Amino acid sequence: MKNRLTLIISLALFMLFLLLYMNGTFQAQEPDLSSGLPRVPDTAMPLNENASPSAENVAASYYEKVGQLEEYLQTNPTDTTHILRLARLLQEGHQPAEASDWYEAYLDLNPNDIQSMLDLANTYGESGEWEKALGITDRLLQVDPDNGKALYNKAAILANRGNLDEATDLWEQIVEKELDNEIVLLSKNALDRASKM
Repeated sequence: MKNRLTLIISLALFMLFLLLYMNGTFQAQEPDLSSGLPRVPDTAMPLNENASPSAENVAASYYEKVGQLEEYLQTNPTDTTHILRLARLLQEGHQPAEASDWYEAYLDLNPNDIQSMLDLANTYGESGEWEKALGITDRLLQVDPDNGKALYNKAAILANRGNLDEATDLWEQIVEKELDNEIVLLSKNALDRASKM
């Protein structure tokens, strides 16, 4: 039973990450020509997205870009464009603890940025920090109560914490409200898997 729940939750999180990727959450941003720092190239991302970074699967330029951004932000600590760029680069590099620190710094300067709150919740989820993921998701829902992605995230977080009944209730609400077609589909799939447990 517990293994099935873990599998269902893992599949639900994978589908959410896939959805976020398809919606452009993790795509490279346009260059900020005013800063003098180049856009992070695609080659800076890990070669195998499922593996932890190591000398074998992360291009050397990845570490170089991280270092450049960290150095730049030491003298420009309120440059939100580069704070967010570093947070996303670290998240893509499978360094969720470091990424979450930078997302938090960004949200200190832009407290109601929906996408950054979603990204931070996912980063906490990658680390298994369900309480923090739930906290930032609840914060997002205070700003945007009908945000389908946040409601889906909250259901997945609750399921990961063992609250399958609460998660099921949220997935049902998403389906009833028809908030977002892709999120509704993910919720229906999660409900189907949960009913088979």
